[in-house]
Amino acid sequence: MRPDNRRGPHRRLTSLGRSLATIAAAIAPAIVHAQPTVPLPGGPGGQLEVRTDVRWSGRPDFTGAIGWVRPLNRAIRAGGILGGGVERGAAGDRWAAVAEGQVRFHLDPYAERRWGWYGVAGLGVRVTEAAAASATAGRSYLLLLGGVEGPPIGERWLGAIEFGIADGARVGLVLRRARARAR
Repeated sequence: MRPDNRRGPHRRLTSLGRSLATIAAAIAPAIVHAQPTVPLPGGPGGQLEVRTDVRWSGRPDFTGAIGWVRPLNRAIRAGGILGGGVERGAAGDRWAAVAEGQVRFHLDPYAERRWGWYGVAGLGVRVTEAAAASATAGRSYLLLLGGVEGPPIGERWLGAIEFGIADGARVGLVLRRARARAR
């Protein structure tokens, strides 16, 4: 290690910087602990969702699924879905099973407007009848979706439409349990 040969203001600034860093490190835990916790919109519980999707990757495929999503903070929800449906191919219609992990970012988490836009990113896997017959793993894929959630349907449900890319082009209709004063 080389000695600090700096003189004058450079040496004083270095010493001042080290002193400020030491003070900040000493008081940071107290400041963080003193911050009030903000409750999650709609409470900490999860949200049930039921959905149907149409996917185009050559020919249209149809999938129905059920999922569970939990809030991570005010605007971000994370969860998963499981479902099944029909995959159309050259050999005819075959069954397909789908599992996805999703993270959803809401632009209006407190439902201040009638319509709320959001984005979805995640990973999924699709297992088809052909893959199961040949004992191979299913296809994994990345999903990038955009969606808009509408006003409440009655007092218990919210409707949404999603569109984007998930193992092909995809459009989905979603029905979610409504949350109090939140999306």
